[in-house]
Amino acid sequence: MKDSPCYNVKGCQYTTRLHKGMALVNAPFWKLAGVKAYQAFQTVFFLDRIERVSHSSDEAEAAILETFRTMQLRCRDGEVTAADYAFMKEHMMIEGREAEFAGPETYNLVTTRAARDEKNNLEFAAALERGAPSITIDAINSSPVAAAADDKRMQDLPNQLHLCLGARVMIIKNLCTSHGLCNGTIGLVHDIIVNAEGFVTAVVLKVRRATLTRDGYKGPAYREGDDGVDASEVLVAVNRRQADIHAEGGMHTRQQFPLMLAWALTIHKAQGLTLERVVIDAAEDEQAVGLLFVAMTRVRHPKHIAFSPWPGLARVTSVIATKPDLRKRKEHEVELRELAAKTARRLLLGQPPPPPAGTASPGLGRHLFPMGVASPHTGQAAASRPGPPKPSPLGSLALPPRGQKKKRKAPEKRLPDAKQPRGPEEEEAARRKAVAAAAFAANTAAVTRLGLPPLSVAARSSLFPRPTPMVLAGARAAGLVLEARVVDFWSGSQAARAAICTWLRDLGFGCVTATTDCAQIGLACGYVAARATGAMFAAGDSWRTVDLSDAAQAAWIHKGNAVLRNGKTCAVMLESQDVYLLTQAFHEHACPDAADLLNFTNYTDHAYPCQGWPLTVDSLDWFAREVASSVTDYAAAGRQGPTRAFFTTNTDDCRKSGVHWISVAISMRWDPPPPL
Repeated sequence: MKDSPCYNVKGCQYTTRLHKGMALVNAPFWKLAGVKAYQAFQTVFFLDRIERVSHSSDEAEAAILETFRTMQLRCRDGEVTAADYAFMKEHMMIEGREAEFAGPETYNLVTTRAARDEKNNLEFAAALERGAPSITIDAINSSPVAAAADDKRMQDLPNQLHLCLGARVMIIKNLCTSHGLCNGTIGLVHDIIVNAEGFVTAVVLKVRRATLTRDGYKGPAYREGDDGVDASEVLVAVNRRQADIHAEGGMHTRQQFPLMLAWALTIHKAQGLTLERVVIDAAEDEQAVGLLFVAMTRVRHPKHIAFSPWPGLARVTSVIATKPDLRKRKEHEVELRELAAKTARRLLLGQPPPPPAGTASPGLGRHLFPMGVASPHTGQAAASRPGPPKPSPLGSLALPPRGQKKKRKAPEKRLPDAKQPRGPEEEEAARRKAVAAAAFAANTAAVTRLGLPPLSVAARSSLFPRPTPMVLAGARAAGLVLEARVVDFWSGSQAARAAICTWLRDLGFGCVTATTDCAQIGLACGYVAARATGAMFAAGDSWRTVDLSDAAQAAWIHKGNAVLRNGKTCAVMLESQDVYLLTQAFHEHACPDAADLLNFTNYTDHAYPCQGWPLTVDSLDWFAREVASSVTDYAAAGRQGPTRAFFTTNTDDCRKSGVHWISVAISMRWDPPPPL
């Protein structure tokens, strides 16, 4: 499961509601083994309180810190509110506080390596202008193959390392964990030791000394008594480390100091660190779920954070909330919460831990293999796998005492069919049904609060239009312009398409256009939706008028069906109904050649087709909730720049197994536009 969340079973298990948890026939063996190992853990604890935040005896200050702590948790779950955004504006804007964040204790947190390198190079150049002595340290490569290898392949050991005295650096390997010298340790370059031949033998760093109240270096000092080293600091010497790769029939090595410039850090690399002050560049998108949460939890006080540039409201709210990975994580956390509750009850009663998965019904993924289907590991079907035999209280070879007859086991009384206890499959099906019903109720309630009916064909049979919700009526009068385009070519879904158009008009969309019917063949509705989405994204400002008939041409659908008929991709795309993967495969309205389609398996390496437009894929009730939330959030934020979003919705709600996909694109803007 390397580089993939342990709860993400894409390509390994079914994700449909009917077969969710069952193993795919063509799933990789190593991934199945990883999922089984993860599911063997049955003792679960949740850490729901952020302890890094400071404490204060002053009531006003304590209220600020508690608000900061709870806002961080809402940021983790994609539930940041308008009140949280106002709190951020009050405490985290850099305007007027530039001097506070100009000191050496400030770190720049960015989202990409390119942005990190750019900021570090600027700081390095500034240090050289101030007269700091510098040096370039070349790596020791065993061969031209090692010299040409990418740094990332060489465990981030660079071919050339540029350092200067006073430079802030980070150690990128575990050197001595018992002494606290590990990956992520930050220090300042104090000295560089060079032998008589000019060869660099060691880099001396000034790092923080460990105390009773803070982490740091706990080992012996390299030397004592140097100028500029106070009692809270200690000098350590770092030598070269080696990285190996196997290529072109042999092993090739590179030796280099495991250091990197650290005036600026990627948010990923800053995980686990406690920093004095940070300047965050959150970019325009949440490239990985939890990125903003990690950045905002590096400090102890909200005033130790400054955003530059300042993120818009959508960046901290809808951009995070609409991420599919966030939804998948929350779904998995429902299962983990159940295990955590069982763990708490067991510890409270002093019960022993549960046996490993395989000897007892696991709480997670108990349908890893469908009943009656042979396991690829044991060859036994799930229903026929024997459980552990119950030992006799007198021993395995004990006989009944003399004079006593062996009692026959009384026949079990069979309960009526209606009272038969449910097996694990029925229990799991009932639980998932309850979860789906709860999700449907929550989605419907969110829409109902706006005065709108649930989005379904039956609910839209009324001939009388509904008034625009009060929350949007004022915004519409102030110049809010809402436009939408519904894309669907199947004649069999006219009723669902009409219901969506009517519902959008009820929400306040003044211009709603829809495609006309044409021949759609095969099972390629998700493929058509993906190509239409990519075409609208590529069209830019002409998305409402661009011709989308190409997406439903028979030749293209024939190629799409060829992909779906491929065994490996069919299991992932068609069986799981994962429109995201389809949209990735045909991103930006580009379709690979037919020969490539038949072997298309590296779908995860492709970029999303709408990097500038958020994309939501889910059931009909979820679509209604997301559209309503996006529109109301945009209207509540006041005048801002135009924004667009894609939605791909099923024609059924989350309680049912959907059968058809429809694409919807929306835009929101103000007329006249906001001033620059």
